[in-house]
Amino acid sequence: MDYHIEYPDLANALYLALIEDAFYTTLEASVSEDKEVAKQAMLAYMDYSILESQRFGECFIPNEQHYGVSIWSKPLSNEDQNLTAELKKQFISKNMGNKTYQTYRAIGDFMSVKSSALIAPDSWYLSIIGILPEFQGQGLGPGLVESVLEKTDQLGVATYLETFTPRNKTFYFRLGYQVIDSFIEPVTEAEYWLMSREAKAI
Repeated sequence: MDYHIEYPDLANALYLALIEDAFYTTLEASVSEDKEVAKQAMLAYMDYSILESQRFGECFIPNEQHYGVSIWSKPLSNEDQNLTAELKKQFISKNMGNKTYQTYRAIGDFMSVKSSALIAPDSWYLSIIGILPEFQGQGLGPGLVESVLEKTDQLGVATYLETFTPRNKTFYFRLGYQVIDSFIEPVTEAEYWLMSREAKAI
């Protein structure tokens, strides 16, 4: 794999945060039977996601210490939607393989259909959030999200997310999210929860 990781610590934080998430474990398993090769591919995927959000969405990395990161998608023009989709296809196909790209598309298409029927089109999407292990348990998680939520509150737009990890729901409840629905994703054969947070009045 010929990919330079620009944020190795943050990519590792995201990888560890999602190590039990069925979406990401399924992607990783589709890359290679060699676990180290598959892990390196996933670290590259996490790094790419950070860079993608910096260009097309919203990315929050604490200034004082890079203890974690949150990655957000925002509504895009049709032109930028097509561009991000093509760039993601090129990245995954080159660095993770066509099989992984097909897996990614199958899962993503199913989840997109479900969310688009229930979520307002101007909503922002909390795609990924992770904290480095040495900083976990210190109450720092909300700090990765709250400044972006302040921005969406000012804009008057809702945000949403999807999680395959049941225990994460409690964290999101504290931030004002509510479960909208749950589904069984057919590729992973796992249940995930669609959660949304309405904008708070300023």
